[in-house]
Amino acid sequence: MFDQPSANSLNVATNPVSREFFETLKIPILQGAVWSPEDTARAAHVAVVNQTFVRRYWPAGDALGCRIRLPDFTAFTAWMLAHPGSNDWLQVLGVVGDTPNDGLSRPAVPAVYLPYSLVLGDSFNVSVRTAGNPLSFSKAIREEVHRADAGQPVNEMRTAEDILADEGWATEKFVASLFAMFSALALALAAIGLFSVISVAVAQRRQELGIRFALGASRRSVLLNVLFAGARAVLAGLTVGVVACVMLNGVFRHWAQADIYDPLVILCVAGVFLFTSAIASFWPAWKASTIDPMTALRA
Repeated sequence: MFDQPSANSLNVATNPVSREFFETLKIPILQGAVWSPEDTARAAHVAVVNQTFVRRYWPAGDALGCRIRLPDFTAFTAWMLAHPGSNDWLQVLGVVGDTPNDGLSRPAVPAVYLPYSLVLGDSFNVSVRTAGNPLSFSKAIREEVHRADAGQPVNEMRTAEDILADEGWATEKFVASLFAMFSALALALAAIGLFSVISVAVAQRRQELGIRFALGASRRSVLLNVLFAGARAVLAGLTVGVVACVMLNGVFRHWAQADIYDPLVILCVAGVFLFTSAIASFWPAWKASTIDPMTALRA
């Protein structure tokens, strides 16, 4: 059994939780399992770690069955109750996915989850997943708490959105909304511009298209020809845009706390532009495919 050396230098987030914590917050269990109710009842020396913990402290091995020690995990005030040996060795039972635990704009830090019964404080946070408005369940939650302990006060109820807002999510949401609004406006203006350019081009080529029809060109070929002309313009613009985004990646990272090197995002954006260009080009292309050759040649 490989033991991670016990050292105060281990920079980890310690989370005393119940075993239902992971299911409630939809944190995936990637390896192993969570402790049992019996382990909670007897304050077993077991733990679950996140992926970042494994990558940092066991980069070449399996964490399951290994042991860790948190020397500072014990009662540090008179109103806390610690199980004997709470800061002794803990056996790792499982590995869970990473969740933001150091702010929304920073990477997850190594985290250890262990039974809350190892160290008991004078207050608890209870997480509840609801199917509707969380605040509409406030009365029911208070009644359940008082049913378990009539003297236990419920100090505060907050939604996940409120907590995330305090962590900076409101600012990021505002910036994202601002970018989305200007992006939608730019997309609409681009679609209007493309529609106008293709409409003018079709009007200027009216006689040419009439000659094509007179020589036997099909309406389908003319429709596709006009659509492809619009698509070529959009593809050229996309190429220039992707290159510009790569070159300005540092500026975007400052606002979005991330980079744009995500193939899925680039493909989705390209798909949106191509779809919009098809819609903007369709009506002029349809008008071009319905030109009467005789009328066009006499104009």
